[in-house]
Amino acid sequence: MLDPTIVTPRPGAGLATGSGMAPQLKRPQGQNLLLGTVPTAVSFSPGVYFAGRVEADGRKQSRLRIDGGEIAFFGDSNIDGLDLGEIPFASNFGIGGDTIEGLIYRLRSGSYSCLTNARAIVLAGIPLNNLTQDGPNIPAIEGLYASVMSYFTGPLVIVPPTRTTVTGYNSNISAFNAWLLSTYSSRDQCEIVDISDLQTSGGAAIPGYLLDYAHWGPTQQRIILDKIKVALRKV
Repeated sequence: MLDPTIVTPRPGAGLATGSGMAPQLKRPQGQNLLLGTVPTAVSFSPGVYFAGRVEADGRKQSRLRIDGGEIAFFGDSNIDGLDLGEIPFASNFGIGGDTIEGLIYRLRSGSYSCLTNARAIVLAGIPLNNLTQDGPNIPAIEGLYASVMSYFTGPLVIVPPTRTTVTGYNSNISAFNAWLLSTYSSRDQCEIVDISDLQTSGGAAIPGYLLDYAHWGPTQQRIILDKIKVALRKV
């Protein structure tokens, strides 16, 4: 998707034949990634941290929309705390504790105008926080996720919810991920990251890969980040 051999001179860096040349990646062409149907309103009450993050993200939108070509990352705390410095033009809109309802709330409020002139969307982990509950309504969660997918258009990378150390949660995740793969694996311009190597034969998180019951440790972060970079080059 991004070719590091395409360089342009940084303004004021001097002539290309001189020693002052400072190469930089060419910004990818943006497009409107919100040409689908806006999701129906959901019941959601933003917390203090959530509201603060949305406000901070909103301050960047005008510049990002004008520049174009942004790669927008959405997710929960696993994305919120992920260093995306290796991915050119990436913006981290992950929010700790985020749910599928929280994402819909933000999308409906117009919090991400940059998506009307962006290069790709990475949807990672959501709805893990919906699934790490006792007895979640998985068909209802799938319906809300489908409404987001119907809104997003264009290049899309999906990182399914990853396994935890809790057996009951893993059963929920397994059921959701099976639906996700069967529903969207053939979607055009969409890559679903294969995370099957990040679980044991019993369907649990690999020992040592998580910081606690669900949060990615450095090894799992590294693996997933590399997988995302490969997927982005395909869309």
